[in-house]
Amino acid sequence: MNAYHHPVKPCSASIAAALAVGMLVNSPAHAGALAYVANGGGLGNDDNTVSVLDTGSNTVTATISIGTLGQTNYRAIAMNPSGTHVYLADYYNECIYVINTSNNQVSAPIPVGERPFGVAVSNNGALVYVVNDQDSNISVISTASNTVTGSIDVMGSSPLVPHPGPYGIAANLAGTRLYVTNNADNTVAVINTQTQTQIDTITVGNTPYPTPYGIAVNPAGTRVYVANQGEDTLSIIDTATDSVITTLDVGSGPTGLAVNAAGTRVYIADEYDGAVWVIDAKTNTEIASIDTGANLAGIALNPDGTRLYIADSGTSQVQVIDTSNNTRLTPVDVGVSPVSMGQFTQPNTIFVGSFEPGAK
Repeated sequence: MNAYHHPVKPCSASIAAALAVGMLVNSPAHAGALAYVANGGGLGNDDNTVSVLDTGSNTVTATISIGTLGQTNYRAIAMNPSGTHVYLADYYNECIYVINTSNNQVSAPIPVGERPFGVAVSNNGALVYVVNDQDSNISVISTASNTVTGSIDVMGSSPLVPHPGPYGIAANLAGTRLYVTNNADNTVAVINTQTQTQIDTITVGNTPYPTPYGIAVNPAGTRVYVANQGEDTLSIIDTATDSVITTLDVGSGPTGLAVNAAGTRVYIADEYDGAVWVIDAKTNTEIASIDTGANLAGIALNPDGTRLYIADSGTSQVQVIDTSNNTRLTPVDVGVSPVSMGQFTQPNTIFVGSFEPGAK
């Protein structure tokens, strides 16, 4: 199915042996929950590091050197719900690196499919799902053995698009569904995790080329939010019917998404305007636009939802937002070209609010 070839050697046993242990720099005790920021999302401008950010003090407490394998590209990273391990995708070397957060050591990388782009961890922490862009499938990793135990095909909505270009991925808290954005054919694939098969395909956007990118599921599992980067819109999906119920205009080049634990707010990173959009999930309306910087990408909340962290590849910083008043705080310097698509902070998986849009 895939006729694309590239000169970079994929992850192999020899590479795994060479990178079995990462380098740790400056690791004092931390006061708050940690965020792991992947640096190296820009072509030809790769940092090959992960910055460890203490959200209690908003300072970088450690820098982890992943290694130098020629051209790399770290765009996706995800932390498990217990906060004990982080999973980093290397797009060009086709590996997943596993970081132990107790000592920031890096395990031998796990070979996956061609061009891994998105990463998500199941709510019980047992499985890691890796979207392979060029293979149009998902590698399923068992966290008990750190090995690939299965593969799920991702198909588009049209036989004319044999390679739908899956990018972003999100899992519901119940562990029953995965949602995957297909960048080439402008759809979202719905995956049944029990059968490990695709059960539905949802077209998003209002134009021929919305190019869906980031994706997030609310805690109740009733809504899925999709950032359409090429169309500058947000599609909102009702999971009961697997259909788009509304599409909102949001800035210029939306990328990453985050939903708070109450399900009442949706935060969208706007790459080209350098802003964060805040959506009221009950009314599906914009309530704030926060000017932060340039080239925003990955976005995540700290566990209690009081701070929002956004990877800014244009300034090599993490932008910080106080969610109580939607104001920008002092940004944190990290490595070169951070992108960090995915849950790069420890998620808050406990429902704490009184409202969930679409809840029955």
